[in-house]
Amino acid sequence: MGDIINLLPETAYEAVNTLFYGLGNTDQTSTLLSFEDYAANSEKELSGAFDNMKQFNQMTSDMMFAGPIRAKVASADDSQIQATMYEFNYRGSFNSVPKGNLFSEKETDLIQVVKSLSCSFGTPCFGSELPFVFNKAVRSDGTTFSVSSQDEAMMSKMSRVWFSDELFEREQYQKGSDSVWVIDGNETDGPTYDWDRMTKTGKDELLQDGRLQGLETQNLIGYYLVD
Repeated sequence: MGDIINLLPETAYEAVNTLFYGLGNTDQTSTLLSFEDYAANSEKELSGAFDNMKQFNQMTSDMMFAGPIRAKVASADDSQIQATMYEFNYRGSFNSVPKGNLFSEKETDLIQVVKSLSCSFGTPCFGSELPFVFNKAVRSDGTTFSVSSQDEAMMSKMSRVWFSDELFEREQYQKGSDSVWVIDGNETDGPTYDWDRMTKTGKDELLQDGRLQGLETQNLIGYYLVD
């Protein structure tokens, strides 16, 4: 029994990541968690648990979304296929996470609180740009929500730009310049160049020139998809 306990991760954060990326990928996940940017914080204090929650969101964004997408648009650029990459960083005044899931029509208030908190740390949650793209204060489950005047202005502006003829002609991703359209509510009229290095500089030595490029160099982007 003692040997089994010794094999268990020391923190819930490590256990969640081990399960999230697959029990058949523990070596790669251990490598991922060895980076200073993703290493587990002690959960003896509540602050450590919150730090791990924020860190999990950042790592998920890097590993599941930004990293694979960046690699895909880079390959499109190599093939001379036009593609635009964007990063949505604007934080609205509302919670766009719907209640319920595929397994139940209703969730407890506690689960809803956890989901809301998880989207309050790190980068905005997946799909949080959709109300702004379509200028509709509607969640994916059809429920509506109230927005601030700042949100309304952002929704109106972004929806007009999104469906303009100029957008995807002007904001083409270029691998050499790593040009990404960053949407954060600030006044910008062009892409952010050298995006990974400039906006995602890692703490770890192997990730200092950009976390995404560092993960790609270490062959960690998409490892969880391999049998």
